[in-house]
Amino acid sequence: MESNKVEILGRHYSIAGINDRAYLEKLAQFVDSQMRQIVKTTGTVDTLKVAILAALSITDCYFRAQEDNPRADVKMERKVTALSNKIEKVLSS
Repeated sequence: MESNKVEILGRHYSIAGINDRAYLEKLAQFVDSQMRQIVKTTGTVDTLKVAILAALSITDCYFRAQEDNPRADVKMERKVTALSNKIEKVLSS
């Protein structure tokens, strides 16, 4: 499985499992912007805390979108779960 490199909050990560480079970049840019906003707002520099707050913020967006569209596609839930698992894996290494 091919891995692609992305940069989030100044750190480089190799991500496998998402072969669409443009899509992965879009995801990484969104996560990066969420994390930078949290750093700016809270002033915290603890990356784990920032990552957890970003994950909560992104999950909030996801749940709000689900509420707006009660027939949200099951594929979206699988993708969010897969991304969450990848984030956990990267953070634990």
